[in-house]
Amino acid sequence: MKVAVKVKYLLKAVNICSRLVSNRSSLEVLGNILIETDKNILKLSSTNLDLAITTKLGAKVEKEGKIAIPARLLGELVNSISEDTLQLIADDTNLTIKGSGIVSRLNGVAASEFPTLPKLANTKSIKFDSASLKNNLEKVLASVSIDESRPVLAGIYFSINNNQLVLAGTDSYRLSEVKSAYQTSESINCIIPVRTVSELLRLISSEDVEGIEIIIGESEISFIVGDSQLISQLTEGKYPDYKKIIPETTTTTIECDKDKLIEAVKVSSVFARESSHGIALKVVKDELTIDAQTSDVGENTIKITVKKTGKDASININAKYITDILSVIDGKTITIGINDKLDPLALSPKIKDANEVHIIMPLRS
Repeated sequence: MKVAVKVKYLLKAVNICSRLVSNRSSLEVLGNILIETDKNILKLSSTNLDLAITTKLGAKVEKEGKIAIPARLLGELVNSISEDTLQLIADDTNLTIKGSGIVSRLNGVAASEFPTLPKLANTKSIKFDSASLKNNLEKVLASVSIDESRPVLAGIYFSINNNQLVLAGTDSYRLSEVKSAYQTSESINCIIPVRTVSELLRLISSEDVEGIEIIIGESEISFIVGDSQLISQLTEGKYPDYKKIIPETTTTTIECDKDKLIEAVKVSSVFARESSHGIALKVVKDELTIDAQTSDVGENTIKITVKKTGKDASININAKYITDILSVIDGKTITIGINDKLDPLALSPKIKDANEVHIIMPLRS
């Protein structure tokens, strides 16, 4: 292999691929980035066997070839070089990097030892606005479980049916669902692992593109974002029938300034850390009282003005869960729905045509 590349583009590609590399794996080859040519394109790839990423950059290719190089060393070296253009020259197991005043040689691994990247079968292809998809995924991610011992909950439910996209996430204590119109004849139902979604969000942030293509196969999913492609295994299993816990109506509805509620909950959470982050919400007339107390820390009471419809109500809730949800809800005003103190609490933005709901299970006092 013999190619010439711009340092800034090479460094960006190395950084993208390095996120999947683990030096703790029992397979040493997974600590490497595969570098290969494809006509006048240089491709870099990495994988942890569950996820794989490939990114492309323009290059002047004089000789085709491929090699796997330790990601950490390659990243440190390229990041330290101030030159504009580098020449990469490789045989089966060595990569020489040349600039106008530098010559470095890195020991690598034969490309044949690098795992074969998955190829999707029986695929369906759909396209999205990247900013809109990123925003909706971030809303749902707030409720997804990080406990990988329950793989189905450690993922986002992704469904397209009847021209509607539904994204949902839950850890059984909280739930987020976002719906949006999407015109397609395709019918799709799958679970995307939370690690995959996190990597996708980083990729969207690093690539300045308006659109994203999603390709879904029988057991894998692929995201094409600009010059990069992320491929992941889908989570096997059936997603819980979460819709039955979303209340159709509530006996108490509160409209509240979001920023004031965030401040009140954050202050109260200081006094709730030793009691499972528990705080008490009580609404009487048009006033919401937030109480928190623990014997070791003290107690705190905050009152904020709200607009209430229905009867007075009270409920005990996890302060951290509310804070996480409020951080992803758009708009200045939110709607809170309460039935009984042992029923789920519902939060949603007070925005016209909003199709988003977040559910938090109550704490038992």
